[in-house]
Amino acid sequence: MGGVYRDVRVLILIIVVGCISHSVSGAIDSLSGTWEFATEVNLTTGKIAPSMELAMDSSIGLLDVTLESTLTTGGVDELIAESSIPLGIFDFTSKIELRGDQPFFRGARFSMSWPVDTTSWSLALDLPTSSSRATLGIIGAGRLPEGRWDLEILLDECISCFRHMEFGIRDLAWSCLEDVDFSVEFSSAGFEIASVSFGDIPFPFSDLFSLAGMISYKTFEKSFDTRLAISPIGEDSCFGILLQIVGDGRRIDGLEVRSLDLRFEPAGLDFAWVHTAFWDAITLSGASGEACRITWTAQIYMKDSSEYLFDISSASLNVNGTLSSRLCFGARTHIAMDGDIELEFSLGGGW
Repeated sequence: MGGVYRDVRVLILIIVVGCISHSVSGAIDSLSGTWEFATEVNLTTGKIAPSMELAMDSSIGLLDVTLESTLTTGGVDELIAESSIPLGIFDFTSKIELRGDQPFFRGARFSMSWPVDTTSWSLALDLPTSSSRATLGIIGAGRLPEGRWDLEILLDECISCFRHMEFGIRDLAWSCLEDVDFSVEFSSAGFEIASVSFGDIPFPFSDLFSLAGMISYKTFEKSFDTRLAISPIGEDSCFGILLQIVGDGRRIDGLEVRSLDLRFEPAGLDFAWVHTAFWDAITLSGASGEACRITWTAQIYMKDSSEYLFDISSASLNVNGTLSSRLCFGARTHIAMDGDIELEFSLGGGW
């Protein structure tokens, strides 16, 4: 019961602080938030796990503050506080994450960013848990006549302790080549990897095919990854195949089916079947109602080499609805073939 009382004290403290702040000369310019109560029931074990999530956004002059908290019967499961404030050309942001278990402090980030012509730069200090090292990041990004560039340099606690650097030129487009990205990475040990990737290159003789791939170079290794996508022409495509081109970049040894995708709309519903080498997922979803909007999704998950009929591993049903503009509800059922049955009910809203 100690954890429950501790959660109540935290909740009361949040409400009291908000009320006091709101009453002090109208200091808070805006205040909004959301809440959600949820209860998860495991019918197999009889375990009942209630929880509550709170989120609050407020503006005090130039300062924006966001608080997010998750409360369970075991205590404060998570508390995240974020803030941002602009001062001149600089934007200062912070994020602190606390957890109910050990270690209590789960990390913090403090950053300062500023624009320089068509580029933006920022300094970010990450303070992780006591088991990890603090990191200072120097981050830059900007536009190019073609595409954009980005740079990230990470330093350890001592500013002279170099950890990692990545530089990239992205979103290039030349003739039929689109989404071309170049990147190179270095660590404290030296060069790590350089890569070039391209995506969705249409074939000149048919819009039915498109090609995407990546070539990576390491110190003593080269990898070549190319994928061929096949789908019908048009925005209403309902069938697609993703093939892996097997080879070493100098020759093609064959094609390997990575996934099959089938989608269509029977009787106003949405049907989808996704097949991979290891699993299948069949999904059917729909919606109904106007004033009280209800959406639902049913899914069957099949795992390769399962010991059950049709390799079915689990089935689930999710139902969500809106009772008003500020009140919504949800229900979820998950049935695993090994006998585990879970139910979850939720009610949430905002102000």
